[in-house]
Amino acid sequence: MEPRDPLFSPDVDAALDALPADVSELVALDRLRRQFGPELARRAVEQRVLRPRAARKSPSGALHWLTRKGLEQATHESVARWRAARFVARAPGRVVFDATCGLGADALALASAGLRVVAGERDRDVVPYAAANARRAGSSVLVVRADATRPPLNAPERVALFDPDRRSDGERLTDPATWSPSWSSLLAVSAEFAGACIKLAPGFDRVRNAAPDDEGPALERAAWSIVSHRGELVETTLWRGLLAPRAELEAVVIDARGEAHAFVAEPGRPEALDDDAARAARFVVEPDVALLQADLLGTFAREYGARALHADSGFRGADAAIESPFARSFRVLGVVSADAKQVRALLREHDVGPVTVKKRGHPTPADALAKQFAGSGSRHGLVIVARLERGHVAYLVESVPPR
Repeated sequence: MEPRDPLFSPDVDAALDALPADVSELVALDRLRRQFGPELARRAVEQRVLRPRAARKSPSGALHWLTRKGLEQATHESVARWRAARFVARAPGRVVFDATCGLGADALALASAGLRVVAGERDRDVVPYAAANARRAGSSVLVVRADATRPPLNAPERVALFDPDRRSDGERLTDPATWSPSWSSLLAVSAEFAGACIKLAPGFDRVRNAAPDDEGPALERAAWSIVSHRGELVETTLWRGLLAPRAELEAVVIDARGEAHAFVAEPGRPEALDDDAARAARFVVEPDVALLQADLLGTFAREYGARALHADSGFRGADAAIESPFARSFRVLGVVSADAKQVRALLREHDVGPVTVKKRGHPTPADALAKQFAGSGSRHGLVIVARLERGHVAYLVESVPPR
């Protein structure tokens, strides 16, 4: 057995905790160098730099021992909990092989949900970090060095999670053939398990990449989840085998409280309003990005009685506010053509000065439009700029709070 890395000792944590909050990195390095030597001091200071950043993805502090790349790729705790709940519901009692565990965010969530987890990581330098995080959490996760494409356990009896490395030298890799493991390798190895979950890039083209090609097998029964967290698109998730009880497509919204909401449907074409009806809309509805990426907005809008302001617009018009975690509703206070002079006149009527602009289909950046539109009133306003058939319009709106 290799000796444990001294970075993960209680002495290092204690020394980091003893540093004043406002001490500079240079001073911190100098103080720790006297106690631990230059190399360990440098690595300890890196932990001090990364931990405040990690709080955004790991509010509980479960990801305590960090690498820069590992933190960039780590799953947010709320998303990891959602995924773990799916594993529990669809594969209860099965051992999970987290084939590309990184720092261990998903593995810890799976274990916390009551599953037995073997966490594999190919990078020998990262394995100790995942193991240290598991020890600190008191988790039963077994961390091993392993190649995701050569599972170290009996695959047909297990379920697996794969999260391919989609970066090289700090750059995002958009071609799935360049990922590690590659897309074709993921399809092949995931088919060996009773069930598998593959975490993919948010903008992954599921239609094009699910088709058969010369590199690997085609997808048969599979389920897709397009996931947003607090309004940000975070991943496309592929479920196979036992973890895909039916072929389906869903948009998943995970809100600020960590609660997950799913909308399962078939893609549908949008129904658009004509210009007069669009200008007369009482409410403008902004859908969550997961609906847009999943191509489920048309179906969602029909169910809630909303129609597109334009065939190519993400904004919807409605006669009533929509109560749903998948959309935000805004009450229309006034609407004019998206001409700066007309917008400022509308703002004067409502005593509005500075504005925030939301826009779709307009070539000018939102912050530039906000400067052009800003009026002289005392109140802050919200303007939605949307494309119609005969040009762009600006809606002065107010947010409708959820009930």
